[in-house]
Amino acid sequence: MGGRVVAEAKHLTFFYADAQGGRAEHPALEDVNLAIEAGSVTALIGPSGCGKTTLCKCLTGVIPKLTPGRLTGEVFVDGREIAGDGSATIGSLSERVGFVLQEPDHQIVMTTAEDDVAFGPENLMRPPREIRASVDAILSDMGLEGKEEVSPSRLSGGEKQRLAVCGALAMGPEAMVFDEPTSNLDAAGKAHFVRLVKALRDMGKTVVVVEHDFEIFDFADRWT
Repeated sequence: MGGRVVAEAKHLTFFYADAQGGRAEHPALEDVNLAIEAGSVTALIGPSGCGKTTLCKCLTGVIPKLTPGRLTGEVFVDGREIAGDGSATIGSLSERVGFVLQEPDHQIVMTTAEDDVAFGPENLMRPPREIRASVDAILSDMGLEGKEEVSPSRLSGGEKQRLAVCGALAMGPEAMVFDEPTSNLDAAGKAHFVRLVKALRDMGKTVVVVEHDFEIFDFADRWT
């Protein structure tokens, strides 16, 4: 495509910490080079244990900001090298790259849908009117209009996933990273998620998806 690069890894190697706090014997990633172009859909495919989730964590700053281990090489987000930048906090990175986990329950933290979407922007102390307008628009765009005051525990699996997406989008990132988002969905749920990714692409978002069933993402710009 030859466009602007949103996220990039250069000679990236990562060892998780072992139970004693030392370095694991084998690297989870070894000498990975990858560039994600703006507006593209990239599918990360491969067998379990090959490092796909670890790469997602590196591209979103979870590694090394929250997960202990030894990282060598470089990781860039919007041209900024984040791995060695102490000022690149998880909060600031979430404004650039949104991360949706395989289990949406692990990132839904509030008791109503609208409060959950507002949680991130409120922690950044954005103006209340701006947050209200953003929450309403995102919930509507993601097909959750009318669910504003519903408890997340009462949502279906697909609706919870969309709520997690809403929470990430509320931070205003250019790129979205999904870790095995269809693993717990039935055929209808998978079809809905494909439509969601296409909608994000149409919104101008950059999308990275970890997926085993790569055939459902035959429209992706890149498989790696």
